[in-house]
Order: sequence, then C-alpha cells, then structure tokens
Amino acid sequence: MIAARQKAYLDAMNIPVWVLRSTAEASNSACAVQLGPGSGQVLLLCASREHSAGKLASDIARALRIEPVWGWPVDDPSCPLLAESVGERLFTHIVVFGSDAELSGFGGPASELLGSAAVIRAPAMPDLRQSAAERRKLWAQLCQ
Repeated sequence: MIAARQKAYLDAMNIPVWVLRSTAEASNSACAVQLGPGSGQVLLLCASREHSAGKLASDIARALRIEPVWGWPVDDPSCPLLAESVGERLFTHIVVFGSDAELSGFGGPASELLGSAAVIRAPAMPDLRQSAAERRKLWAQLCQ
C-alpha cells in the first residue's frame, strides 16, 4: 500500500497511482439462471421458460443427440448465477438464443467463453420459428 504522503506527492504532479484490481468475470455471468431438467454438457439459454417448451425446442434437443439442459434468466436471488451453474454442472457449450436486448438479464453481450464453456450465439426462438433460413444457420452452427 502506498503511503499517504507519497500519494499526495504523486497527486500534486498529476500522476495516477496504479492499483491492482481483480479481473471481472464476463458480463454475461452476473445473472441468476433457472435451469430446467436435463443432464447433458450443453446448456441452452433462452429469454423465457416458454421458449424452452415448444416443438422447436424439442427439435433442437433431438438435433443435438444428447439431453441438453434448458435455462432462462430469473430475478430470484436463490437461483445460482450463470457462472456458478456452468462450474457446478460442468457445461462445455452454451447456446444463447436471442439478441443482447432480449437477454438483458444476462448482463450484456455474451462473450465467446464462460468458464470452460464455449458460448455459441443463435437467433431468438421466435425468429427461428418463423425463418427456415435462420433454422438452417442454427443447424450448421450446432453441427460444427
């Protein structure tokens, strides 16, 4: 820690003092997430619980050939944070459905990596329902 006298001297010369700060986690890890049933290593995040319950969600799960876990943001402090869920369940991939505005509960744009899980961006579920081209793009992403 720098002494008060030394800090005052540096302040007088307009020299900023470097302070060691801890690195922040990715901005999308600061939200609580409710996880649905499933035991796979893939987490599928959508804007609401309803988006994970339709025919399209079932088709996506079948296309993955595993039992993925669906999740959505919640304002419940008893639910784990996204980063905690990734660490506890050992997810290797996270597919985020929707734009940053739709998923504002995740705290901002998704990064490419959260913990040990690769993050894949996908169109919102309503967009996928309406557009065959968007579905083809998603299938191509998931098959990589």
